Amino acid sequence: MKKRVFSTKTGLFILCTAGSIIYLSLIFNNNLWVDEAFSACIIRGSFKQMLEGTILDTLPPFYNVFTWLLTFILGYSSVVMKFSSVIPMLLILLWLAPFHVARLYNDKTAAIFSICIFCAPHLLHYGVEIRPYSWGLFFTTAAGIYALEILSDHAIKNYVLFAVFTALSGYTHQYSLIPCAFLWLALIIYSLRISESRRQAVIFRRYGESILS
Repeated sequence: MKKRVFSTKTGLFILCTAGSIIYLSLIFNNNLWVDEAFSACIIRGSFKQMLEGTILDTLPPFYNVFTWLLTFILGYSSVVMKFSSVIPMLLILLWLAPFHVARLYNDKTAAIFSICIFCAPHLLHYGVEIRPYSWGLFFTTAAGIYALEILSDHAIKNYVLFAVFTALSGYTHQYSLIPCAFLWLALIIYSLRISESRRQAVIFRRYGESILS
């Protein structure tokens, strides 16, 4: 019987690494379109000027603040700003997919999820753009994953991370709040149903104890 050359887990990590390399390869160009140039101009000034420019932007402040800090550390260039946009795509591929999606479902599902992330043409475009779209995707995806984590494990850290990611999604893009609002609604309904089931279980147990006594 032939032995497997590598496990599905190894194949998943290779796939996620390849996807990350594809995203990183897309940051080495100086092509900007109007909205990207607008963001680049906001980020170029001092911290105070960046905040003043952010007020004029139509989007929440997270991306501009984060990218300004990154350019302050690594230098101001289109490559650094595009790298800021690629970071969340790398987090999805190197953290969420192999560690969370694979554990919640299986390695094959995580592999399909990863392929969708780095093979979708629009994601390859918006995932590198100097705008907050990739971060909005990451925070919303992470919130959805931690909502699933809550269903299987009621640890406090899952609730905290779910709340943090949904809050950050709101500070990144308005449209990210829409799916996060539905996640909150789903968890509230789930919690009410669980509470009702537990309450009924207590009533039945006490009823049974009263009969036995």
